[in-house]
Amino acid sequence: MSASDPIQPYPTEPGSTPPAPPAPTKRPRNTIALVALIVAILGFAFAVIEGAYLLGWVLLPIGFVLGLVGLFARDRGKGLAVAAVIVSVVGTIAGVVAFTSSMSRVVNESFRPGTTTVVPSPGATTTEAPAGSPATTASGKRTIELKVTSERQASVSYAVGSGSSSEETSGSWSKTLQTDRGFEFVSLSAMNAEYSKKNAITCEILVDGVSVSQQSGSGTSAMASCSATVS
Repeated sequence: MSASDPIQPYPTEPGSTPPAPPAPTKRPRNTIALVALIVAILGFAFAVIEGAYLLGWVLLPIGFVLGLVGLFARDRGKGLAVAAVIVSVVGTIAGVVAFTSSMSRVVNESFRPGTTTVVPSPGATTTEAPAGSPATTASGKRTIELKVTSERQASVSYAVGSGSSSEETSGSWSKTLQTDRGFEFVSLSAMNAEYSKKNAITCEILVDGVSVSQQSGSGTSAMASCSATVS
């Protein structure tokens, strides 16, 4: 056979078929990327739910990091990893927006205009509201009860928001307030007015019937001080 002769194909037996080409190898599943996507989706969901922001902020960075790990894994699919990174970034942005909106709403509700009024109660010595707290009869208010017990003469002072008032009492003293403010600070104090004699004094603040602050003092310099926030 000379160099100019054409190359003849390899002869095959009559009736036989040529061998099939090898099947393409399938890439193994990118498990890390799949986990990253699941974590990122959960983080996104929690990041926009009020009260679950913290859990979302924990899951989103984990999903982002796992997504990057899956993205750089060799011989693995990249689609799930890319999706995990994107969901983590978008979820973080959405979480910040949701948290900012929620905090803005809370602040607005806390400092919105409102009123606090003193209502008559058994044993109350006055029905005048503290200075700076105009009276109102609007509904939907929280009830605040101020109570003081003293064996002898005592000086009682209480403050609601920016208003304050002082009174003298002997025995049991109480005052009932109602407020529709989103945030209110209440303080109550009582001290012995007869410095030469021993006294026992107790103060207590109740909000909607639940005691939130209580203190007692005894002796010639007996004094009791209570405070609470209503929100």
